[in-house]
Amino acid sequence: MGNFCTKCGRPLADGEVCNCQAAPQINPAQTNQMGQAAPVPPVQPQGMPQMAPQGQPYGQQPYMQQPMAASQFNNIVNEAIATFINMFKAPIATGKAFVSGEKYIIAIIFAALQAILVGGFSIITALKINGMTKMGYDAAVYVKMFFAGLFGSLLFSLAVAGIVMAVNAICKNQISFKSALAAAGLRSIVICPAVVVSAIITLVFPGVGILLFYVVEIWAAIIIVKATPIKNPASEELMTHLYAAGFAVFALVVMFFVAKVDVNILLAKIIDTLKNFGAL
Repeated sequence: MGNFCTKCGRPLADGEVCNCQAAPQINPAQTNQMGQAAPVPPVQPQGMPQMAPQGQPYGQQPYMQQPMAASQFNNIVNEAIATFINMFKAPIATGKAFVSGEKYIIAIIFAALQAILVGGFSIITALKINGMTKMGYDAAVYVKMFFAGLFGSLLFSLAVAGIVMAVNAICKNQISFKSALAAAGLRSIVICPAVVVSAIITLVFPGVGILLFYVVEIWAAIIIVKATPIKNPASEELMTHLYAAGFAVFALVVMFFVAKVDVNILLAKIIDTLKNFGAL
């Protein structure tokens, strides 16, 4: 009957001594289990929050980025400032990029700013008329003048967009409404500083201040004509004439509403002021 090792159970020959105690054997099954064991997490220093595998503290929501609305607002403001500056450096190139890029949101911002400035300009005009004519305007008149200038300016800006759409439709020059709004916004970008300057001049020379306002309107109209993308070159000549006619009618309408306060007194004072300015 064979002999067996009392330690490991291996069969032994006669007189053979088992050496299982001299070199410990590693069980392959144990080796696989050891290789698959989960790594021991590192010990966190005391006072430091334990971190999740993604690097986030346990018990907290993942980090959320800054709201997109705030980032977009900052971008729009920066772009509006850059457009305003570039409009006076390179008006045609800036205008073309502005209209082709359909920057209607910036156009709306400048249209709103222009409306507020025009409302203030209307108050200054009424103050000068009241001071020169002693008509005795009360506070309600100035409030009405402000809102008349505010809403009138917004309607006129929308009317300019309508003129751009109508002219391009007649000339079969396709243009989107967003581009038309952007084209109208070019006028507002140019008009905004002109309104401020005109208001200051009106405090001394009312007729000159109002005249400057309309001169800048002509300049703004030229920029709109030059900045409108022309996809049908054959209609460029007709488009120029239609723009000229449309803006001429537009200017007459604006003059009518501005002079609605008291057309006879206002025109007389404008002429008188221009004469005095010419004498200087």
